Amino acid sequence: MSVNLAYVQAALLILASDDGITNSLSAQTNSGILGALLTPENLSYASQTRLANDNGTGHTREVRIATKQRLTADDNPDLEMDGCEFGDEMPYLEETVTITQQSAAGFTISEAQIRLYPDLVSRLQAITGTNIPAQMVMIGRNIPEGRQIIQAIREVTFNFSLSYNSLVQKMNKILLNDFVSKVGNWRGGASTKSYEVQTANAYASGGGSVNPAGLFKFKQDLRSQMLQGNAHTISGWGALDRVVAQDSAFFGQGANGVEYGSLVANANLISRYFVDENIASVLGSEDKALIFMPGSANLLPYLKYVGTFGRIGTMDRFTMPVPIVPGLEVDVKILPNECDEIYEIKFGLHYELYIPEMDLFKATDLLAGVNGTLQATFTQA
Repeated sequence: MSVNLAYVQAALLILASDDGITNSLSAQTNSGILGALLTPENLSYASQTRLANDNGTGHTREVRIATKQRLTADDNPDLEMDGCEFGDEMPYLEETVTITQQSAAGFTISEAQIRLYPDLVSRLQAITGTNIPAQMVMIGRNIPEGRQIIQAIREVTFNFSLSYNSLVQKMNKILLNDFVSKVGNWRGGASTKSYEVQTANAYASGGGSVNPAGLFKFKQDLRSQMLQGNAHTISGWGALDRVVAQDSAFFGQGANGVEYGSLVANANLISRYFVDENIASVLGSEDKALIFMPGSANLLPYLKYVGTFGRIGTMDRFTMPVPIVPGLEVDVKILPNECDEIYEIKFGLHYELYIPEMDLFKATDLLAGVNGTLQATFTQA
C-alpha cells in the first residue's frame, strides 16, 4: 500500500478551487479569529515575531521576544541641549513565549478511495494542459470530461473538506479564550467599552436602524489608541454584525436616501470585520467583540513536518495548507492499516497566540496599560 502525496495534495487544492473557498473574503469571514490573525496586514506588522518562531526546520517551540518602551517627557525632565547630561540607556524587555496549544482533526478513508487520486488528477492534468490546481479547475469546467473528473475529485476529497471545519472550530475557541486572558486596556484604563450601534425595535417608525453616533464614537476611541493600521474586530452574531452586513434596504434611513451599508464601508468605520461563532460561549453574548491592531495579536504556529520530513516506517508525514483559511498550514500524518485496508489520516498543528505584555508602555505614558488588544460591546437600544 502506498500514497502518492503529490496527487493527494493536488486533489485537495482542486476541491478548494472548485468550491471557491480560497477566496480570501469568504474564507476569512467564516474562519473567525483565525481569519483575523492571518490577514496579510496583520502578518506584515508581525513579521519579525513570526520569523523568530519559524527557522524553517520545524524543531523549535520557544520564541524569545525583545521589546523596548518608548520614552516620555518624565524620562528627561531637565535635559537641555546646552548641558552635558544625556539620557539613560534604554534596555530591552525580554519575554519567552512557549508553544503550548495543539489542535487536530482526523478520519479514515478506504484504500479503494485513495487510490483514485493519481488517476483522476493525471487525467485532469492531461486534458487541461496544466498542473496548477486553480487553472485545472478553470479550464476543466469548460470541458465535459473535465467537469466529470472534478465532480469525482469532489466526492473522493469530501472527507477532507468536512474535517477542516472541525480543526478551525477547535482552534478558534482556544484562541478566543487565550485572547481574553491576555487582552489589554483602552487608553485611559477602561477594560472594556460599550457602543449603541442600532436604534430600538420600533420598525414601523423607522426603528432598528443604524445609530451613527455609536459607530463614530467607536472609530474615535480606536484613533485615540494612537496605534498604526486598521483595527481587526471579531464579534458574534449581534448588533454590530447586523449593522456591518446590512444593505440599508431594511432600515428606515434607507428610505430617506442614506445608504448606511456604503457609509460604513466608505468611512472606514469597520475596516477589518470578522464573525466568530464562539464569541457568545466565550464572552457570554453575541454583542461582545474582541479587537486588535495589526501586529498586536499574532498566531505562532509550530509545524513539525516541514523541510525533509517524509516517511517513518509506514507513516507518511508532510505539511500542507488548509484551503478554507488562507495562510494556515498544518502537519499531516497518513498511516496505512493493512489489516483493514484503510488509511488513517490526521492533521493539525501546535501553536500559540502571542499578545504583548501590559507593560508595553511605561506607567508615565499616555498609553500605559495598552497593548493593542481591546474588548467592547455593541448593542441595540
